[in-house]
Amino acid sequence: MRILENRGEEGARYRTVVIRSDGAVLGWGYLPAPRGTPLEDRVLALDDGTIIRNAAQGPRG
Repeated sequence: MRILENRGEEGARYRTVVIRSDGAVLGWGYLPAPRGTPLEDRVLALDDGTIIRNAAQGPRG
């Protein structure tokens, strides 16, 4: 889900979050990696530490 964040004078932007089946709303990010590690080789995790194996794909068409 994408949430619109109000940034005041800086404008607005969307933030992508995950809504778990228990209702928890979690952000995500890449875990620390050695300098120079390509983005596709970095580990993606939710705020609670859950590792994401594949990013979700939106509807096509």
